[in-house]
Amino acid sequence: MKNLTVLFFFLTVVGFAQTDLYVTDNANISIYVDGTGFDDAIAGNVPLFVTNNINLAGANSIIYMRNEAQLLQGNDIDNIGTGYLERGQKGSASLYNYNYWGSPVWSATEEFTIGSILFDGTDLTDVNNIYPILWTPGTDANYVLGSMIMSSYWLFAYDNNTINDYDAWEPKDENDPFHHGLGFTMKGSGSGNGTQLQNYMFRGIPNNGTIINDVSVGNQTLVGNPYPSAIDAREFIRDNLPGGDGDPSRTSASIDGTLNFWRQSTTVGTHYLAVYQGGYATYDLSGGVAAATIPSEIGGPGDSGNMNYTPRDFIPVAQGFFVNAAAAADQVTEEIRFKNSQRFFKKEA
Repeated sequence: MKNLTVLFFFLTVVGFAQTDLYVTDNANISIYVDGTGFDDAIAGNVPLFVTNNINLAGANSIIYMRNEAQLLQGNDIDNIGTGYLERGQKGSASLYNYNYWGSPVWSATEEFTIGSILFDGTDLTDVNNIYPILWTPGTDANYVLGSMIMSSYWLFAYDNNTINDYDAWEPKDENDPFHHGLGFTMKGSGSGNGTQLQNYMFRGIPNNGTIINDVSVGNQTLVGNPYPSAIDAREFIRDNLPGGDGDPSRTSASIDGTLNFWRQSTTVGTHYLAVYQGGYATYDLSGGVAAATIPSEIGGPGDSGNMNYTPRDFIPVAQGFFVNAAAAADQVTEEIRFKNSQRFFKKEA
């Protein structure tokens, strides 16, 4: 096992004085950031905060983030290097359940490919127990620890297309590029049922600074939290809603103010669209509503409207969601903006 520089309370003390972070290219020394014990209710109690940028200097320059550790950054400066940050997130383990994802890391300037940033994070007993994912164009994933096969058949994007147009979903594979901040769909690994979770590991250069995608009047875009930290949904809305923060010069005026989160029923046991069950939960500046908007193509809501799945004020790492364009007199395209000022250390627990 590699030698690790373990960071717990240390970065709480000196992290805010840090101007930048340089991680040496040394196979025997890596940085391990553990979120255990950090109370997100205490202001400034953040596992890792970097004022400027991060330089992951070489292939052996690694930051491991575990136990809901999160990275916040101050200034709008690109992170660089050929090493990587590693941060996990859980999704449904069912073969039949869609999750909507974003990526907190990138694998090429201004973009990422799913095949290059997503790994099997099932076994976290050792930092070396993170395995590559294999891909099949078939409909079913096949879960085996150490040789997980995921289905690329269910990888889709929805990039500035007509609202609620089922035919506008864009099929992708694991090698297709995505711009930072765009979301994607993926079904589960088959390691469990609809009530169980699969842990994936995102690996790459951490995203930082302002990230922009587009949405045009009458359209919607599937985006995803692009940072290795939670974001404040209210700040995201205010930065993009016309008049959202009271200063027209500080908002993109791009979205209608409602965020839409897919929640599939835990009871789904088929790929057959007509008997899918699920719905879209929503969040706006007045709060969250459990899944109630059911696509016309599927069979019903199932248990997707469970109040335990009501969206709250913070959007987790790698969570994907839909935004609809704001209404306007003219057919225009506006920017959907993610900003460092939206980032917040908030544990999902």
